[in-house]
Amino acid sequence: MFGDLVPPYPPRCSPDVEEARRHGLRWVVERARLFLDRLGRVAADPRAADPTNPVEGGLADLLGRTCAGRDTVWRQRLTARLPNVFDDALWEVDNLAFGRIPDPVDYIGMRRRAGGALWAAQLVERALGLGLPPVVREQPALERLHEAFADVVDLHNDLVS
Repeated sequence: MFGDLVPPYPPRCSPDVEEARRHGLRWVVERARLFLDRLGRVAADPRAADPTNPVEGGLADLLGRTCAGRDTVWRQRLTARLPNVFDDALWEVDNLAFGRIPDPVDYIGMRRRAGGALWAAQLVERALGLGLPPVVREQPALERLHEAFADVVDLHNDLVS
């Protein structure tokens, strides 16, 4: 019936398909940035947060309960590392969306800083009911230990996922 209606290009290969794909990816990345920026603001000060969705509300509640009974310095260390986790998520979305393969040195540095293991390492004090004195917390050796921990955890995750 419609045999003589043939488009000038194959049905699934519109000449605009690549531009439409790029536009869709830019839109996703832009929305991801807005969402992660909001989470970063909640993480920076969960008590002052005004959650606008269940994820923000859950993060504010989780951080409020996690930080309860901890000193201000500990809370600041914990919440200061959390936006890095969001940066990593956005960095990965950007790389996947636009087909970029990061340089290995940049990749390891970003994973260490933003993979979540440095943030999780802060929770050890909380889980064990410890409070490291500032003189211990500020030791470069402790920071290197945290970085080694992060490298093992994050790179292991990358290898098995």
